Amino acid sequence: MNQLKTAMLAAACLTAFGCAADDDISPIIPKAQDDFVDLEMAGAITTDVLANDLGLDGYQAIEIVRPPTAGTAEVVDDMIRYEPMIDYIGADAITYRVWAENGSTSEAMMHIDVACEECANGRNIQLRWLPNNPVEELHGYRIYAGPTDAPGDLEMVSDLGIHIDDFDMAKPSAVYDAWYDLGMTLNSEICFRATAYNDYGESDFSNSACKQIHGLKWDYLVDME
Repeated sequence: MNQLKTAMLAAACLTAFGCAADDDISPIIPKAQDDFVDLEMAGAITTDVLANDLGLDGYQAIEIVRPPTAGTAEVVDDMIRYEPMIDYIGADAITYRVWAENGSTSEAMMHIDVACEECANGRNIQLRWLPNNPVEELHGYRIYAGPTDAPGDLEMVSDLGIHIDDFDMAKPSAVYDAWYDLGMTLNSEICFRATAYNDYGESDFSNSACKQIHGLKWDYLVDME
């Protein structure tokens, strides 16, 4: 009878994949999982990155181990708060680590996509104009831009000339990203005017050329007389 009881106990242990003492039970190891969030430019977001992580019964702490490159991040009430740099549009990421009470850790990333629905990023403006007579011995051109062509609304955006290696004085032109270089939003208009300068001074403004930027992502050509 004792042999039969021993055999039955052994079979029960095999069925349960082994009979281990409490001290032999493997600890629960946390498994952090990546998070993906979208954010509008100039905003901030607080994300519960632990919500999709596994094995957090013995959760102890969370820390940022690799901060974002285009913003700031901090842990607030076991969540991560992220704020992008001013005017930043694009991708960013944070690496964080979770700790269990038994000392086990796991790392994951919070991926952030910072967008701007109204910004004219990705729209290039190519500006062209006729060169001055070579006898004027120009050093270059200064490009001014603004919401209107009134001199008081214009600010210099480029100083182009012989001091720039790849600038062709015989075929002068310049390319601008409508958002990053000029701060334009969709459906806004911008006006350009130019001056020429040499050893004797700077000319008056050229005639203006204006262009409206709309929703289509293509290159905009502006010819300035």
